[in-house]
Amino acid sequence: MYIVTFAILLFGVSTSLASERILSCINPFTLVGSQCLFFGGEWAMDHEKSKDICITIGGYLARINSTTQHKAIVDHITESSELDHSYWVDGSDVANTNIWLFANGKLVPRGTPFWRTEQMIDDDNNTYIQRPLDGGWLNCLSLQKSFHYFFSDEECQLELSPLCEKDPDVGVPHNKHGTENHVSSITTSSKLDTSRLSCGKDHVGLDGIITSPLYPLGAPDSLDCHHTITISPDQVTPQSYIALTFTDITGDCGELDFVEVRDGLDSSSPLLATYNPTTCCAPVNSTGPHMFLLIHTSSSDVDTSCGTRFDWKAENTKCGEDITGIEGTLTSPRYNGHYFNNLKCQWTITSTPELSTPDTHIIISIAHFDMQVGRDYLLIRDGASSDAPLLANLSGHDVGEPNIHSSGQHLHFYFHTDGSNTYEGFTIEWRAEICPTPYMIIGGMCLKFIWSDLSWGEASVTCQSEGGQLAAVKEPQQLRDIYLYLHDEGIEEDSFWLGGSDDSFENFWTWADGSLVTQGTPFWGLSGYRVVTEEEEKKSDNAASRLWNELFGLVKGDSSSSLYDIQEPDGGKDENCLALLAEGFHFFRDAPCSWHLKAICSHPLN
Repeated sequence: MYIVTFAILLFGVSTSLASERILSCINPFTLVGSQCLFFGGEWAMDHEKSKDICITIGGYLARINSTTQHKAIVDHITESSELDHSYWVDGSDVANTNIWLFANGKLVPRGTPFWRTEQMIDDDNNTYIQRPLDGGWLNCLSLQKSFHYFFSDEECQLELSPLCEKDPDVGVPHNKHGTENHVSSITTSSKLDTSRLSCGKDHVGLDGIITSPLYPLGAPDSLDCHHTITISPDQVTPQSYIALTFTDITGDCGELDFVEVRDGLDSSSPLLATYNPTTCCAPVNSTGPHMFLLIHTSSSDVDTSCGTRFDWKAENTKCGEDITGIEGTLTSPRYNGHYFNNLKCQWTITSTPELSTPDTHIIISIAHFDMQVGRDYLLIRDGASSDAPLLANLSGHDVGEPNIHSSGQHLHFYFHTDGSNTYEGFTIEWRAEICPTPYMIIGGMCLKFIWSDLSWGEASVTCQSEGGQLAAVKEPQQLRDIYLYLHDEGIEEDSFWLGGSDDSFENFWTWADGSLVTQGTPFWGLSGYRVVTEEEEKKSDNAASRLWNELFGLVKGDSSSSLYDIQEPDGGKDENCLALLAEGFHFFRDAPCSWHLKAICSHPLN
């Protein structure tokens, strides 16, 4: 038997106020945005070893699932020369080719502004493609210096630095020097005596965490750990239920390892879900105040070691509320599980008053609908009360895509269920049309697409004649929302002008309102390659660039040089206007103002 002990001496606490909570990160983790991150730039290792390193310091490979997180990480790296390395992050398609997943089973976001583009080498047509590539051997997710820290799929054996994440602590106490000293020691063994190992527990309360033994390390073999969850008796209502979320999986899970979730207090209760490496990891809800979990590890001779974590929370069915905003999602009680019997729920949606006009109306689209035919139903009314004019009476399992919208600033919903069968319920997406006609709300902006091919100057004049100006895209999520809209509407082959320019002062990019255009990732795309000398490469120590060079050769230069991507803007005095080009996957690009493109106009929110 061998025993490996990892001991990490941790000093200091990094804190921030976020969402009215004090988020704290204990060294070596640093608070970046809302994430506790460790940048392991002093190490170089493959993807699997990077995961192991993160586990030994109490974390996991960092997960980037929002544009805000991505930009915060890129800004943090580029502002510190000490962090100027290439990193492994969580995400791969090893289990299912072309299906990119985080370790917790959730999908890695695809497309702009996350994934890098590249120009095809020796391509006379200047063709660009966007990663990840289909199939092949590039199966692990990275952020690389040479690709300006866009997502890039790479060979999992490539040696990069680990970028680790740990859940933030809340309200960590400080000593008189403003720091706290910690020693974390994790011991694991190839052959553990499991007879005294804690395995299973009765959980009572309003929320909590359930993990496999020794988590974040893999659990020993041949275990059956029984966990029960019960909502605090003094907090239970007839509408109480437990929401369970699968939040992490670590180690090497075998095919015979699994977790059963049941709707009650013991193993005979109705089965809600079974989690294993091939059926993972949708959230699940109980129908009442109890839930049962069985965490099973197999006795297989295969060397596997699987760790799991679940977060649970007591919920009370929201059976109606008054909602104010410009867009959102309305779901039936306990959506993702069956709704309750004998409900009489009422919701009223009102568009944000200060943004509304007499012409404002609310549009809905039904994403999912599943009810008992005839006996359970949803009434939608054109107003703020139950006596407003009826727009729709919906029941059954598939109601199609009815055209439903209010005539004013309010919609009223009444959901009725009887005492018999229950089903999944409904999900309804809604948005307030607060933009003047013909503008539409996209990414929190009022936008209008001009379909004529115009120069940048002509496009600017046209937008002004429409009561607006060429659009200013200032947030990464706005760029993401435009990209998704173009693809949803099937117009991703078109290119558009935006309102940015450096025509007045070279390399000083501004929007029409005088504010600066944000530079760098994730806004500006990549535009081919530049040759980097061997001396420059030694300074950067970029393994990915060396591998690319070995595999595909150089566009130009000699064996003492390597390739690095060039980031827009790169056109100098000849390219002074900002465009979203289809061939560049709608990242920012500087282009000649004389080009003829379509345009995106914006109008201030009312």
